[in-house]
Amino acid sequence: MNAKDLRRLSTSALERLRDAIESELLDRVSREAREQEERDARTVVAVRYVQEHIRCGKPSCHCATGSAGHGPYWYRYETMGSGKVRKRYEGKQKPKGA
Repeated sequence: MNAKDLRRLSTSALERLRDAIESELLDRVSREAREQEERDARTVVAVRYVQEHIRCGKPSCHCATGSAGHGPYWYRYETMGSGKVRKRYEGKQKPKGA
Protein backbone atom coordinates (compact mmCIF):
# COMPACT_ATOMS: atom_id res chain seq x y z
CA MET A 1 0.00 0.00 0.00
CA ASN A 2 1.44 3.36 -0.96
CA ALA A 3 0.55 7.00 -0.12
CA LYS A 4 -1.87 7.26 -3.05
CA ASP A 5 -3.82 4.22 -1.78
CA LEU A 6 -3.95 5.71 1.72
CA ARG A 7 -5.45 8.99 0.42
CA ARG A 8 -8.32 7.03 -1.08
CA LEU A 9 -9.31 5.48 2.28
CA SER A 10 -12.02 6.99 4.45
CA THR A 11 -11.14 8.49 7.82
CA SER A 12 -12.71 5.58 9.68
CA ALA A 13 -10.79 3.08 7.53
CA LEU A 14 -7.54 4.96 8.25
CA GLU A 15 -8.31 4.93 11.99
CA ARG A 16 -8.94 1.16 11.90
CA LEU A 17 -5.69 0.69 9.99
CA ARG A 18 -3.81 2.85 12.53
CA ASP A 19 -5.28 0.86 15.43
CA ALA A 20 -4.32 -2.43 13.79
CA ILE A 21 -0.76 -1.19 13.14
CA GLU A 22 -0.37 0.07 16.73
CA SER A 23 -1.64 -3.23 18.10
CA GLU A 24 0.74 -5.22 15.89
CA LEU A 25 3.69 -3.02 16.88
CA LEU A 26 2.93 -3.46 20.59
CA ASP A 27 2.67 -7.23 20.15
CA ARG A 28 5.97 -7.39 18.26
CA VAL A 29 7.86 -5.22 20.74
CA SER A 30 6.49 -7.24 23.65
CA ARG A 31 7.30 -10.57 21.96
CA GLU A 32 10.83 -9.43 21.05
CA ALA A 33 11.44 -8.27 24.63
CA ARG A 34 10.25 -11.64 26.00
CA GLU A 35 12.46 -13.51 23.54
CA GLN A 36 15.47 -11.40 24.56
CA GLU A 37 14.77 -12.08 28.24
CA GLU A 38 14.60 -15.81 27.51
CA ARG A 39 17.94 -15.68 25.64
CA ASP A 40 19.51 -13.73 28.50
CA ALA A 41 18.18 -16.27 31.03
CA ARG A 42 19.91 -19.11 29.14
CA THR A 43 23.25 -17.27 29.01
CA VAL A 44 25.95 -18.57 31.35
CA VAL A 45 27.24 -15.62 33.40
CA ALA A 46 29.57 -17.42 35.83
CA VAL A 47 31.35 -20.78 36.03
CA ARG A 48 33.10 -22.42 38.97
CA TYR A 49 34.62 -25.86 39.47
CA VAL A 50 34.28 -27.74 42.75
CA GLN A 51 35.51 -31.10 44.01
CA GLU A 52 32.86 -33.05 45.93
CA HIS A 53 32.49 -36.37 47.66
CA ILE A 54 29.16 -38.10 47.05
CA ARG A 55 27.05 -40.74 48.73
CA CYS A 56 25.79 -43.57 46.55
CA GLY A 57 22.65 -44.30 48.55
CA LYS A 58 23.33 -47.98 49.27
CA PRO A 59 22.62 -48.65 52.97
CA SER A 60 25.50 -51.13 53.30
CA CYS A 61 28.14 -48.91 51.67
CA HIS A 62 30.93 -47.25 53.66
CA CYS A 63 29.66 -43.83 52.60
CA ALA A 64 26.36 -44.40 54.43
CA THR A 65 28.06 -44.61 57.82
CA GLY A 66 29.46 -41.11 57.90
CA SER A 67 32.71 -41.42 55.94
CA ALA A 68 33.64 -38.82 53.36
CA GLY A 69 31.90 -40.73 50.61
CA HIS A 70 33.03 -41.55 47.09
CA GLY A 71 35.31 -39.27 45.16
CA PRO A 72 36.39 -36.62 45.06
CA TYR A 73 34.73 -35.82 41.74
CA TRP A 74 34.84 -32.56 39.83
CA TYR A 75 31.62 -30.65 39.18
CA ARG A 76 31.03 -27.56 37.09
CA TYR A 77 28.52 -25.04 38.47
CA GLU A 78 27.11 -22.65 35.88
CA THR A 79 25.15 -19.61 36.99
CA MET A 80 22.66 -18.59 34.32
CA GLY A 81 21.42 -15.08 33.59
CA SER A 82 18.15 -16.00 35.30
CA GLY A 83 20.01 -16.79 38.54
CA LYS A 84 19.45 -20.52 38.14
CA VAL A 85 22.51 -22.68 38.88
CA ARG A 86 23.19 -25.75 36.79
CA LYS A 87 25.49 -28.53 38.09
CA ARG A 88 27.40 -30.78 35.68
CA TYR A 89 29.62 -33.76 36.44
CA GLU A 90 33.13 -33.31 34.98
CA GLY A 91 34.87 -36.51 36.13
CA LYS A 92 37.72 -37.54 38.40
CA GLN A 93 40.44 -35.60 36.56
CA LYS A 94 40.78 -31.85 36.97
CA PRO A 95 38.96 -30.26 34.01
CA LYS A 96 40.63 -27.71 31.75
CA GLY A 97 39.79 -24.25 32.97
CA ALA A 98 39.48 -25.29 36.61
